[in-house]
Amino acid sequence: PKLYRDASLLDVYDDLGCSIRAYDYHNRAIVREDPDDVWMEVIEDEPKRLVEVLHTPVGDLTQVMGKTEESSLLSEFFVKEIEDIDVIEYVLEHRRYRFDLEKYAEMEALIGDRTAPVVFCVRTPLMRMFIEYVGFENTIYAMHEHPVRMERFIRHMEETDRHFFDMVMESP
Repeated sequence: PKLYRDASLLDVYDDLGCSIRAYDYHNRAIVREDPDDVWMEVIEDEPKRLVEVLHTPVGDLTQVMGKTEESSLLSEFFVKEIEDIDVIEYVLEHRRYRFDLEKYAEMEALIGDRTAPVVFCVRTPLMRMFIEYVGFENTIYAMHEHPVRMERFIRHMEETDRHFFDMVMESP
């Protein structure tokens, strides 16, 4: 609308008396760090499609994402074969997080007293399998066909998530 043409999102929230989604701001203070031997190659092979290739010393995985201006949806997940889980586990095992206090202070100054600090934490292992790594249907099949390996994957995610939660607990 004309009224909000030059307004920031926070100005619109303030004018409408709406609460903000604070994690959109505070999560900017969380820095994910992967080792130098893990990197993502992003290929926009069509205007509304991204191909991401995850490169690691233990293998490369590919996912495909459809995208719009406002949203995205994975149509092909990293894990296609049960052995692909080894690559994801390598990444999770070597990933670290740190809290950027300067970025946090910048976001706090921007947000002011609109809300308490909030961050969006990592999803539960099962939800990550559904949404990020394997896909819903393939996760269900894998849980049935490879229950021991899938249980080990869940435990691995729980263990490696400690790095994230320790960082959050030590933050302001």
